[in-house]
Formats: sequence, structure tokens, C-alpha cells
Amino acid sequence: MEGHRSSYTTKKITMAAVMAALIFVVTWLVKIPVGIGHAYFNLGDVIIYMCAYLLGGPLAALAAAIGSGLADVAGGAVVYAVPTLIIKGLMGLVVGKVTGKQAFGRYVVACAAAGGIMVLGYGLFEFFMFGFSYMIASVPFNLLQWGIGVAAAAAIYGATRQIARYFDFRGVKG
Repeated sequence: MEGHRSSYTTKKITMAAVMAALIFVVTWLVKIPVGIGHAYFNLGDVIIYMCAYLLGGPLAALAAAIGSGLADVAGGAVVYAVPTLIIKGLMGLVVGKVTGKQAFGRYVVACAAAGGIMVLGYGLFEFFMFGFSYMIASVPFNLLQWGIGVAAAAAIYGATRQIARYFDFRGVKG
């Protein structure tokens, strides 16, 4: 299409692939089993939030879904792979869409909303797949992951913003 400039540059698509790989590595390597089924605590959400800030919603959703879903498959939690594709994809989409070029406060609120999606999504999945008791047992770990993920994303916000400036993503200035 003549005169049309895509927002999906080679640089952004490449960064999405790198972020999917980083989400996979952080989720797969830095995981702590919580003692119920195949559930585990991980820090992959922090990278999802960073990715969403850098790339925006659609590319972040794709990177989050692929990286997190593959980590579940590689880590032996295959039963979680499809829900993870959906939940983590939604998390990336929400943070990417809500944050835009906005400041710190909006980023933290977006990350908190995405964490809520994670707790609710896995809660519903676990309730229907494993029952009420299993869901109740896993909620505290999901809440912990939510809080730590948002706090860690807030702590590295400055570095994330610097990366966005360096790569000239999303028009972040100054």
C-alpha cells in the first residue's frame, strides 16, 4: 500500500522475538514450585510488563503468549499451556494498550490490572480444571506473584524507559 507506513518495523518484530525468548528464559529458569500440582511462582511477568511498555499491546501480547506458553510446555506444566497463552497474552495487551507513552503511574496501574487478569484467569482455570480446593490453595501464590511482579516492574521502570529511548520505541522522549 503506497504511502502506508507500518508500525511493525523489522526492529520491533525482532525485539518481540527477543522478548519472547527472554520471557521464556526468565519464566523457565527462575521458577519456584509451590507444592500444588504443576503450579510454580516465576518472574516472567516482570519481563512481560517491560515488553509491553517497549512494544505496545499486540506485539507484547504475542511475545508474552509465546514465551510463557513455551515455558509451561518445557517445564512440564503442559496442562497450563493454553490458559497461559491466553492469560499472559492478555496481560501484555492490557499493559501495552493502557501505558502508551504515559508516565510511571499509568504504567504501574496497567501492570496491576494485568496482574489481576493473571490471578482471575488462573483462578478460573484451576477451579474448572481441578476444583475449588485447588484454586483456593493456589490463590495466595498467584497474589504473591502479582505483587512481586508489579513491584519489580516499578523498580526497573527507569531502565525500561531508557531502553525505549535507546531503541526509539513508542516515541518515549527525555
